[in-house]
Amino acid sequence: MLKHILSQSILATVAYADALNMPLTAMEVWRGLVGVQGTGYRGQGIENRAKNASSFSEIFFMLKLLKEQKKISEQRGFYFLPGKEDLVAERLWRMRVADEKWKKLMGIVRWLRAVPFLRAVFVTGSLALNNTRENSDYDIFLVSAPGRIFTVRFFVTLMLKMFGMYRSDACVADHVCPNHYVTERSLAIPFHSLYTAHIFATCVRTWSVDQDIKERFMHVNNWIHDYIQIAPEIPRANRHTLPDIWVAKIIRGIGEVTLGPPVGGVLEGMARFLQLVKIRANPKTKYPGSGHVVANDEMLAFHPSSPEFGVLDKYHTNMLQYKTSVD
Repeated sequence: MLKHILSQSILATVAYADALNMPLTAMEVWRGLVGVQGTGYRGQGIENRAKNASSFSEIFFMLKLLKEQKKISEQRGFYFLPGKEDLVAERLWRMRVADEKWKKLMGIVRWLRAVPFLRAVFVTGSLALNNTRENSDYDIFLVSAPGRIFTVRFFVTLMLKMFGMYRSDACVADHVCPNHYVTERSLAIPFHSLYTAHIFATCVRTWSVDQDIKERFMHVNNWIHDYIQIAPEIPRANRHTLPDIWVAKIIRGIGEVTLGPPVGGVLEGMARFLQLVKIRANPKTKYPGSGHVVANDEMLAFHPSSPEFGVLDKYHTNMLQYKTSVD
């Protein structure tokens, strides 16, 4: 029974990755195992989930078994649904593209560390997965100090525009899209689905004042574990994470002292008013359709044309198509 449940979860994981055109390594399967109805961890508390999480050896053994049963395929260390061999070469190319894009983005994050009241920068989306195209932008998720979210957005936007790196409809490839801001006291994400769980489970901390902020974020958003079994972190040096160097601390600190009360409050109020006027006047954010748009003092989220429903539809189609292969 347990093997049957694990095989269902592995197939669900591979099927979801297929919706992203992304074959997976065994490690990637283990570190983002998708839950399905009836699994041993879906809906449990955090401690029980961790205790019942599948080990890498169990995942690797089951992947080999499913391959022998021709329920999934493998090529060059990547696992995928049968008939999708062409995705392997595409994934290898996207990984090379991602490596170059990471270098460019980290050069910008080095400067963002100096933004007053900014507390963390995460990378999300295809770049976080190392599965990005040449014409893709860089999606980033930012955390601000409480009461300064509009100020942070103002300075981040200003800096990105000064570097010619701000993403717009006319400039997409290799431009930064800061599409989600929260504050340190509003880390909870209100959009719950397998798609959003995967986005935030795979986000990469590129810089933060508090090194434990990713752990705090995952604790606050423990609903993610209802969709994905997140394997324990493996201690290793992360070349995509920058330290909070003293120069950035000094510049950021001077800015925060200068923009302390009452000046900072006035600037926050002005930035809030002007940004909300623009947000409400923009057709994309005024009529987001099936996407998510939030604009308040605790969260600024701009996902008006999210691919969420398309990805989930493809995933469910894959699961229906291949359901008989695990029964």
